[in-house]
Amino acid sequence: MVTRRKSFLSPHKPVEPLNHLHHVKIVVIGASAAGLKAACRARRLLTGASVTVLEEGQYISYAACGLPYYLSGDIDEARQLMMTAYDVEKTPDYFLKTKGVQVLTGVRAVRIDAAGKQVNATDLASNESSEYPYDDLIIATGATPIKPSIPGIESPGVFSFIRLEDAIKLRQALNKNEIERVAIIGAGYIGCELCESFKALWGVETVLFEQKEQILPQLLDAEMSQIAALELKRQGIEVHTDVNITEIKTAGDKLSVFLDKLGEFKGFDRIIYAVGVQPRSDLAKQAGANIGVSGGIIVDAQMRTNLPQVYAVGDCVLSNHAVTGKPVYLPLGSSANRMGRVAANTIAGIKDAFGPVCGSSCLKLFNLNIAATGLTAQAAREAGFSILESWGVFTDKAHYYPEHKLISAKIVFEAESLRILGIQAVGFGEINGIIDILSEYIKRKANLKELWDIEHAYSPPYANALHPIHFLSYAGVAQAHRKLKAVNPRQVEAAAVDSTVLDVREEIEVKEKPFRYACRSLLTIPFTQVRDRLNEIPATYPILVVCQRGTRSAETVRILIETGFQKVSYAGGGLGFFLDP
Repeated sequence: MVTRRKSFLSPHKPVEPLNHLHHVKIVVIGASAAGLKAACRARRLLTGASVTVLEEGQYISYAACGLPYYLSGDIDEARQLMMTAYDVEKTPDYFLKTKGVQVLTGVRAVRIDAAGKQVNATDLASNESSEYPYDDLIIATGATPIKPSIPGIESPGVFSFIRLEDAIKLRQALNKNEIERVAIIGAGYIGCELCESFKALWGVETVLFEQKEQILPQLLDAEMSQIAALELKRQGIEVHTDVNITEIKTAGDKLSVFLDKLGEFKGFDRIIYAVGVQPRSDLAKQAGANIGVSGGIIVDAQMRTNLPQVYAVGDCVLSNHAVTGKPVYLPLGSSANRMGRVAANTIAGIKDAFGPVCGSSCLKLFNLNIAATGLTAQAAREAGFSILESWGVFTDKAHYYPEHKLISAKIVFEAESLRILGIQAVGFGEINGIIDILSEYIKRKANLKELWDIEHAYSPPYANALHPIHFLSYAGVAQAHRKLKAVNPRQVEAAAVDSTVLDVREEIEVKEKPFRYACRSLLTIPFTQVRDRLNEIPATYPILVVCQRGTRSAETVRILIETGFQKVSYAGGGLGFFLDP
């Protein structure tokens, strides 16, 4: 008797006998996270399926996101990046014996024959050609580093940093004391992580160059980026933003970098370029797959391409953005794994979908934790939103609990509807929970008031009685509905020039860290005394209220407004927003 099951695949695909599906041939191109997740999941669901993975490299299934930490020495051996949680190395033999999946390394896919349903490939060792027929094909070709168009970029000693081979070569050079000074081109995720990789353990003199006006330009707004830049400088990293590199030259065994504005920087032993990655979609494009923005492969929610029985997953594909609804290229390891599972489930007839993404991401920068999701304020404006922002400084646990740590955060929201568009957090304490919570609310198109019902686990060693998200949402609603104007932390200095600055910190706080910006006049009245001393506050000029974290100054603004003051604002996030001791 033939058992049948309901098919959740596209309407034109008929319901097929289960035993027939179990004997399908599945070919996967690419043996990284997405490809192997798809391969192993498909083989698990379709127990009689033949699953073959083609990989042109020699290393498979390694944790690419761990490369900076192998280079830094936090991870002792490269093989640890290829180990399971139970300490077994993920080799082709491991996948064959434990997963029933055949992984062929050193085999490069050179052509996809979508009509004939086969992949043409070349064995790189023997140069022999071979064909791999398929019933279902999964493209997981990943991404490749963007190589800047800089004369001299091909010079010996100039590296990208995306492959395990790159990390191994650099680690070997560090072990031999061959690197004393390094230049990093690009201050995105990898570029910033590499600063710590070279400096923290090895003590390498590190210079960071960025074309944009700030570091981490795709992840953070300028005021949040400034906190990260301060940490780099505290750690001895030389940072140059808003610069263009015009040439790289070799002088003996050293390298030089030439900048359009700052001239020559000499004496580098290595130069690493990390200006981003682009999808490897050439194979798919040549086969007739639809390609979209940034060169990413267009797929539906089940990871299907427009080619019959051809799927694509991982860093080679586009996703739909949860806020804008538009295609976006967001190569993230967390997304890649989920995509692989969705593709496998779809092939096996299990209903599944890869939904819109917010781009949730995080990184460690020396002692600083950085995370964000959704749109930055700049990206939101560029997308056509009319926005407001709220800022705050918080402790990661109760302020009276020993060893609490500070974090700064901001939320971006639509001015009229209060719809949440994005959130960013930077600090010395735990911040991922804030981002994880908000990503789900962003996907639901929730507004700030919906955040008031968040129920979090509270105990002094772990959290505050009110979550930072509560405070940020309260402050945002107060701006939008009660007209409590908050000044962007980076604009406080400019706002102070024509204002009466009312400092409501306690006397000891003012003494330890006086207000340092020029202003029309400065008046110090502790928050606890404001109501009793209103007659001392002049109403002639705009008033800018400041405190350490923003909460006391926001409440002071309420008091002033209710007693008739106009043109009153406060420093969003307070004077301690930049976490600069």
